[in-house]
Amino acid sequence: PSASPPRGEQLIVSAPVIVLKLEGGVGHQTVPLLIIESSFTSQVHNWSSDMYIESNLAVEIAYSNEKQGVWEPIIEPVMDTSKSIPHKWGLSVEVEKNQEDLQEDEDGGLLPPPKMTINVVATEPLQLLMTKTCLDVLGQLGQAFNEAYQLREFEGTLGQKIIPFVFKNRLGKDLVLKKDASFEPAPEFDRVDLNHFHSGNDAYMVVKSKRHLVAQESLIRSTQLQDEKRISFQLTDNSVKHEVSIKQARKRMFTLEKYQIVVNAEAFIGQKVVSFISLLQVKNHLSVPVEIKYNSDRTSLSVGEVSSNLTFPIPLDAVYSSTGELFFQPKTQDASYDVSKEGVSWKTLEETNKTKQITCEASRKDNPAYYFNVLPEFEKIYRENTEDRIDQMITLHLHPTVILHNLLPFSLQATLENTTVTYSLESGHHVPLSYASVNKTTLEIQILEYRGLQWKGKKLIRLDVPELSILTFQAEEAGKSIFMDLGFHSKEKNGSFDLTVYSPYWIINLADQDIALREDDKDSPLVHKKGSKDIMLFYFRDKAMFGGTTKRKESSEKKKEKVKELKKPGKVSLKIGDAEWSDKFSMDTVGSSGNVTCKNKAVGNSLEVGVKITLASSGLTKIVTFTPFYLLINASAVLLSVKETDKDSAWTNLEPGECKSFYPQTVAKEMTIVAKVQDSNLVTSAFFLNKAHTTLLRLDDNYGGINAECQVSESAMITTFKTYRPGMATVLFVNHTSQSTVGIKQSGSTHEGIDLEPLTSQLYTWTDPAGTKEITWSCGEKKNVKSTLDQDKIEEFFAQNNIKVYYVSFLDGMQRVVMFTEDLALATVAQEAGELEQIDQSISLKIHDMGFSLINNEKAVELAYMGITSSGVIWEEKKKRFKAMKLKDALSLEQSYQRYLLEVSAGKCKSSIVTLDNKMEVDFES
Repeated sequence: PSASPPRGEQLIVSAPVIVLKLEGGVGHQTVPLLIIESSFTSQVHNWSSDMYIESNLAVEIAYSNEKQGVWEPIIEPVMDTSKSIPHKWGLSVEVEKNQEDLQEDEDGGLLPPPKMTINVVATEPLQLLMTKTCLDVLGQLGQAFNEAYQLREFEGTLGQKIIPFVFKNRLGKDLVLKKDASFEPAPEFDRVDLNHFHSGNDAYMVVKSKRHLVAQESLIRSTQLQDEKRISFQLTDNSVKHEVSIKQARKRMFTLEKYQIVVNAEAFIGQKVVSFISLLQVKNHLSVPVEIKYNSDRTSLSVGEVSSNLTFPIPLDAVYSSTGELFFQPKTQDASYDVSKEGVSWKTLEETNKTKQITCEASRKDNPAYYFNVLPEFEKIYRENTEDRIDQMITLHLHPTVILHNLLPFSLQATLENTTVTYSLESGHHVPLSYASVNKTTLEIQILEYRGLQWKGKKLIRLDVPELSILTFQAEEAGKSIFMDLGFHSKEKNGSFDLTVYSPYWIINLADQDIALREDDKDSPLVHKKGSKDIMLFYFRDKAMFGGTTKRKESSEKKKEKVKELKKPGKVSLKIGDAEWSDKFSMDTVGSSGNVTCKNKAVGNSLEVGVKITLASSGLTKIVTFTPFYLLINASAVLLSVKETDKDSAWTNLEPGECKSFYPQTVAKEMTIVAKVQDSNLVTSAFFLNKAHTTLLRLDDNYGGINAECQVSESAMITTFKTYRPGMATVLFVNHTSQSTVGIKQSGSTHEGIDLEPLTSQLYTWTDPAGTKEITWSCGEKKNVKSTLDQDKIEEFFAQNNIKVYYVSFLDGMQRVVMFTEDLALATVAQEAGELEQIDQSISLKIHDMGFSLINNEKAVELAYMGITSSGVIWEEKKKRFKAMKLKDALSLEQSYQRYLLEVSAGKCKSSIVTLDNKMEVDFES
């Protein structure tokens, strides 16, 4: 009997459901953050020979929205139009290993196919949704991975457990709470009597676990079908009962006779907290605790103490007192303060109300009073179980009256006038001035050390000032008073009056030279020594207002101080070393860079520095950095020396890996330098210092050459030196002829050229790097042919004895090669070497369309949408290359093609050849 044919190899993999859930750790529990649900099928054929893989992947990705209690999609599910049922987004992948046989391309040429072809196809649109909540979840996920990577130890209490549901009563009255049947008390905590749920108590609940399995089409969508958890509540002395759902994190207001009660459901990581509070709460932004009081029957009663950075709900009795007025008393460690004489009544507050300053006098008269601001915030919340946000609750924010910010590069010391209160403030930090009263307190600021001096400034804290003004500092030097003007930014922000001390300009000197700046000829310049790591402050001085730089008119303490507005910026001049002053230039063009030149007529040279201007994160200070305009970098492993070409100047030595500034004696349109290996007498040809180029500089020694690369920008000319590596040479000449000699020379060069003998090759670089980058070659009938060596080409000509020779220019890796040969086949293969090189891997990606939607889900607003969609049907025709057809012809062709497809599907097609309206004949089967 004949043997049965061998079977091919085949592997089938099928995974109907794959669920990957990423969770974050909270205490000793984990909470879900991200879920990936997918299905996968794959078939692998003949993996030992002609491997072919066919795979299909369906995927759905969602994040956990704890506020809504559901999984929300990141990849939007695809709707099945026939069944109106969403399903996962699908992707198919085909991988095929190809034979090495040549294949015919579109132009009729033969090209080797890729060793492996990968086709990725998605026939359904990919829509990505990114919400504000999703970004928060991804941030938590990144933080969890970061903590795991850094192996941080757990900082919580060992054995701590996060309880899923917490109910809090902060009404000041008892409640009757009826819970859903799915709740049960947490065994770790004492059982609370919910029929007498006392104010101040917390009830901890868990959900009864369900052991039965329910088949779901999608785990992600199943959360949207869950039963809502509901509770009901009422006051013990009130028969009105309300029911509320706590699945979503929302605030809802319910009316129980004369009281309005807010049910605040908040979602934290792994926990939902439901608080019963009044419509009024106080948030403390001060650095000390504050006791809150109210009056009842002419008696002052305390409702509690709110700690720093916490929120305190006001009990119902205080909210619904006769006036609804609250009083405050700060609790500091160093002094005691009386209750504020003036209170805040929520009943008279309106949304247009601004901040109100509260004064608490000290118990001892020698201590300063304590000041803070009260800022009301009105928040729209849901009315009972409706979707209408028409009710509102009020939060009283307690803010410091004044906050002082230090945006100078050194420390400050601030003192309140006529007090012993002193604040120390590091650079970039801020401090609340709790004992400062707006429009009354004078602030004294001291710079302890700047340029070897102590500076003092004084400012009355006032609201009616420009946002940008001047703060004048005074110092004593050699028995004389000198002055310095800095910026002073004043702005009401978040319930406080923010004061910021800053300098309009920071000057950073990295130029390796002494520099000086001045506004005009009458000014004494500000000098910044080279090598100084300190930052120099610069400001424009208004002599019309201040009367000079060394003389100021002292204002009387009793006379109201005139506010000095910040002068508009102007232009400055720069001085480098002993050179003359430069032309004026602006330091206000943020993001720009350039160079400044200072001439030195006494020596007959010029000095240049680069200038880069950036804006500090505060938006108030411009950082102006001066750097050397010419930089030399030795990226080789040998010691190098560099000097100017036309000057008898000293050599500048460069250590391996060193970056050094270079100040040429001459500044011209074209500047050249030379280089050498240190302790060697062989010097390279001159090359450009101020033009972009990459040139191998020839050295007839063991090193072979030095590669110089000059990069040009607006603020720097950077020249990098490297030792020779293969591929750096300008060109490799190959003479593959049997008897023809090729003469080669750089165009315009005075150096002798080379004669390349038959069957020899030679690496070549420019003999004159600063000259024309072009070669001239001669061979046989071809004389003085010029070539720039920048493109592939093939030519033919006749050498002596009528022998046909081919000139071929091509790239071999990184090396440009020019070959002269009599072999046509060799010339053709060399010229097509890049095209005939077999591709290792070809990847084809075809996606129906893609979209990315950025959504603020808290306000239900789509902020942006970006998409990549199909351009529609485009017909192209080819003469030398493919080109889109005219619109009229393309429409006619598309209509004829669709008609042809319908006839084929109906079996009524007579011929595939169709003549269009423009008399064009088309064969749809060819």
